[in-house]
Amino acid sequence: MNNKYKGLAFATGVAALASMIAGPLIAAAQSSSDAVNVTITPLLREITAKPGDTFTGSVEIKNESSEEQTFFAAARDFTSSEDASTGAPKFLESAGTPAQSVSSWTTFDKQSVKIASKGTATLDYTVKVPEAAEPGGHYAAVFASTQAPDVSGGSGVAIAARVGSLLLVTVSGDIRTSAEVVNFKTDKSVYQAGPINFTASMKNSGNIHFKPKGTIDIKNGSTVKSISFNETGGNVLPNSVRDFTSVLDGSFSFGRYTATLDVTAQAPNGDSIPLAATVSFWVIPMSTVLIALLILIVLYMILKSGMKSSGGSSYSETTTTKKAVNK
Repeated sequence: MNNKYKGLAFATGVAALASMIAGPLIAAAQSSSDAVNVTITPLLREITAKPGDTFTGSVEIKNESSEEQTFFAAARDFTSSEDASTGAPKFLESAGTPAQSVSSWTTFDKQSVKIASKGTATLDYTVKVPEAAEPGGHYAAVFASTQAPDVSGGSGVAIAARVGSLLLVTVSGDIRTSAEVVNFKTDKSVYQAGPINFTASMKNSGNIHFKPKGTIDIKNGSTVKSISFNETGGNVLPNSVRDFTSVLDGSFSFGRYTATLDVTAQAPNGDSIPLAATVSFWVIPMSTVLIALLILIVLYMILKSGMKSSGGSSYSETTTTKKAVNK
């Protein structure tokens, strides 16, 4: 019997892990050399423009390294990463068609700047949106790199280090905003304690990016806790799926919990799409498992003891009947 209950305890115990694109989509230094350290601000700029418009901007570059460096200006388009879990931008080293490509719309006031150690410099740029620009979102980064861009039409540039300021440009016109939750899940179905890890997969089938904002409400009868969703402000680019992770820490009592995703997809043109999804999970604390096992063991011992006592007190009675005999 002991082996049986040891097996039961083991089985019960077994039953019982921003914004590039504004959160993860943030351009940071890409460095293959420890000697070069450079930062750029701002990290992100969102612009709404009409076909034919022109707008200007500037970035500040700081040389954090111990030596003087020359930085070259370049613009590169980007799309969403094929890895939905990161949200990282995928930079294109070749410009697309003029109707789509922000990099082909961008010029700089100077092609390079020389910056002393710990010094800063400003790089100005101008973006001219063509009359034939297609409505919707267009995406590029203004880069400062330690090697001049390849202008020969090759596959790209080999760089020692570069940093980029992201441009999210919305061209007005026939804007189609589309947002849906394709999956909302936890990493496990049963937990002994927190943290509880949530993943929400957002799909964008439109032609403009959106930013999902809202909460995840966790209930077990009444609301247990609410956590903010997408605090880093990450965006979902057109024709892509992006995963957003949220973590709920703390301890929880025994029971079945339901988490409700309640967010709004906000597009730069003012469109707003409500999104919702639910997922359930169990929390079975180890203390609850141990108490249940102890109760089962006690009940078993009581029943076993009762059966022994009943067997020891049994008795039989024999009755003899005599018949009268006439003599």
